[in-house]
Amino acid sequence: GGTNIKGGIVDKKGNIVCSSKIPTERHLGGERVADNIARLTKELLETANMQVSDVEALGMGVPGMIDSKAGEVVYSNNLRWKNFMICETVEKLVGIPVKIANDANVAALGEVKFGAARNYNSALMITLGTGVGGGIIIDGKIVTGSNGAGGEIGHIHVEDDIETYCGCGNQGCLEQVASATGITKT
Repeated sequence: GGTNIKGGIVDKKGNIVCSSKIPTERHLGGERVADNIARLTKELLETANMQVSDVEALGMGVPGMIDSKAGEVVYSNNLRWKNFMICETVEKLVGIPVKIANDANVAALGEVKFGAARNYNSALMITLGTGVGGGIIIDGKIVTGSNGAGGEIGHIHVEDDIETYCGCGNQGCLEQVASATGITKT
């Protein structure tokens, strides 16, 4: 996320073995964030008394427009990234295959698979944090939209009387008034 990196080791049944978080430090750039992800991964492995070889894959949910197939953050205004190959970068640091998707999408998928929506095949989830995200699951599959921004509701225009600019460059976005960041500013 834009403020913290939250991580956990999860078994195949969805049980959390251990979890922790560290600051994202997005202001120091993508390489630093990747280093922080690697550091958190190593700390979690140590806590769980596991080796890299015990892990099948590392899955990341990242805010913004994501190209999951390429392993690329196409655009994330909260992280201030454009065309960042995060999967490749983190794989080199941790030695584990990495997959990526939008953070709200994977949160919604997690709820359908293991959480509050587990008895449903379709669900909508709204995430509030540094930004405002949305995840849409239809028939058990993530809806990404044509450009990887399906469900990204944080940049819907909702307010005409905002003089400041959103991280995306527009004014009056939902994220400016309804995110945790936006609420603390008002």
